[in-house]
Amino acid sequence: MMEDPPNKIVACLGMEELENEKGLLRSLVVSDKLSQGHIVSLFQGMQVLCEKRGIHTLYLVANNGTSMDFLEVMGFKRAGSLPEELCGSEHVSDSLNVSGAVLMVKTPG
Repeated sequence: MMEDPPNKIVACLGMEELENEKGLLRSLVVSDKLSQGHIVSLFQGMQVLCEKRGIHTLYLVANNGTSMDFLEVMGFKRAGSLPEELCGSEHVSDSLNVSGAVLMVKTPG
């Protein structure tokens, strides 16, 4: 979570831990008052948390071109296929059924 004084939540990003050192980013909510720099900081903080927990590969579902451009700058790319760890995820299944939705992945390196 990201707060703006006095204790007002302005952004939230969730992560679901999966098998095989993988994680699923979900539930990104940001205030329209945040700059792109703040959103970058939120993603960087999540990446540090993931590394501390031994999570090295991150997935997420993007559903519009603007967010996909931003996510590519953050190191995500389109996933070639749906990995086994995500096949049973209701969140991923529902999210990918939205028109224009794309599964993206960020791998170490």
